Amino acid sequence: MKVLLSVLPAFQSRSFLIPHLGIACLKGYLKEHKPEVVVNTLDLRTFSGVDDIWGPDEFPQITFKKIFVSDIYELPIIASLINNFKKFGTLDSLMKPERSVVLRWSLERSIFYESIFEILDKTHAFALKNLTKFGGYDVIGFSLYTSNLYFSILMALLIKLTYPNTKIFFGGPQVTQGETTRELLIKGNVADYLILGEGEQPLLELLNCIESGESTDKIIGLKNKSNFDNLDTFYQESNLEELPIPNYDDVSFKVYKPEIISIYSNRGCPFRCHFCSEHSLFGKKFKRRSAEKVIQDMEYLSNKHNVYRFHFADSLLNSSNEWLEEFVTLLSKNKNKYLWEGFFRAEIEEDLVVRMKSVGLASATLGVESFSQDTLNKMNKKKVRQETIDTIRFLVYNDVKIFVNLFVGYPGEKEEDFMTTLEVSNELYNEFKKNNKLQFFRLTTRNFQMRPFSNVYNSYKKFGLEAESWISEFSEEFFPLELKNVFEKTLYTFKINNVSLEDTLHRMFLLAQIKGKTNSIMTL
Repeated sequence: MKVLLSVLPAFQSRSFLIPHLGIACLKGYLKEHKPEVVVNTLDLRTFSGVDDIWGPDEFPQITFKKIFVSDIYELPIIASLINNFKKFGTLDSLMKPERSVVLRWSLERSIFYESIFEILDKTHAFALKNLTKFGGYDVIGFSLYTSNLYFSILMALLIKLTYPNTKIFFGGPQVTQGETTRELLIKGNVADYLILGEGEQPLLELLNCIESGESTDKIIGLKNKSNFDNLDTFYQESNLEELPIPNYDDVSFKVYKPEIISIYSNRGCPFRCHFCSEHSLFGKKFKRRSAEKVIQDMEYLSNKHNVYRFHFADSLLNSSNEWLEEFVTLLSKNKNKYLWEGFFRAEIEEDLVVRMKSVGLASATLGVESFSQDTLNKMNKKKVRQETIDTIRFLVYNDVKIFVNLFVGYPGEKEEDFMTTLEVSNELYNEFKKNNKLQFFRLTTRNFQMRPFSNVYNSYKKFGLEAESWISEFSEEFFPLELKNVFEKTLYTFKINNVSLEDTLHRMFLLAQIKGKTNSIMTL
């Protein structure tokens, strides 16, 4: 049996890319538990031509008194693609998106439709150019995100046309968190199987069943057409210590700038911020690997691939200061010198920052979101504003490059809350400029987007929002009738009642000015 695990491009530039941890973990697990199977990985995000399709500035930044849902963002265009496949089943039908559908979708979002047609044309050409890389496999898997949904579905349909005997499965965050995505993939005949939750064990059982011809209906964490209406089950690993090291044997690290390896120390998140859905990916139980085991993995991977920089893909590296202290202590005793980076909650004491820097901490991404204490309270961040500001200073003055994530338009954010965020951002910018530390400080800003399974999404009425589904854009002429339910259930936007269009645009403009200043200074 030959298996391909793939990840396709998203709406971003390759300069932000890191090796894909998910497919490396799956390959490592299969090589240990089913060594007779040929398992390859393919990361098309690194291939020539990707930068010409989607640039980082083309990711839609929607304002206009709406909060868009980070879910099936381009549902009408995807449904039109599936409809063409079901009606005509030809290569040509997949290459020609329904013009009226794209026009309406673009106008609703105030995007130039000509640029969308150009992007779709480039996407189709890129997919066709690389289609042969998917040939010769018995099973192909796609790691699915909101941002690479269209690309992945397009490639899956091309595979069904060209290699009809290949079994296709989808996994990843968009499958686990997207109830209507699962319906779209199964009812649209895009996927044969879906994997929900942590994928190592369900994938192993799936391959065993395909080999033996047994039913897959009772595999925990797996969906197919025959068991789709059954209660969803999500597989959760109970002991991360027993999982094998991620396998990067297919990866050319030279295509990543800088050369870097993705690893993890935990799965899940112990916090429950109202806007976040990270906790839904790995179940209610937060799980952690020992600091000793993590460093053993770093040693093995570094020695094997001659790479000495690591990206921690954890939701939070400092969810436990006790663990982080132990990690730093053990790393200080290691003969090898590594650079490493990750995501942090913005509450770190200065002495720990100094110690982390001494053992290779190169950069830190901070989920700050807002500098207003009132807004932080509404988010359930359980964080004190001054601690956040202190953490930023500790990191910058110890020469750790930081990325401060902020967003505009959280439900209930008042003008004075936004002005507080703007003022603190300006103060920090001016302070670091005065002290020649701007090269370590970068702001990243975006509009607030709703995520399925987040508390705001599940209880949107409590936050003063009105929801709209995609049903108003459904047309029996362009979409399969069996997908009407997907249009009815999938929420795509929430109306903001207390913020004007002018206020939103003004806020984005002011914050973008500060962001632009910091972006022009920092280099990776």
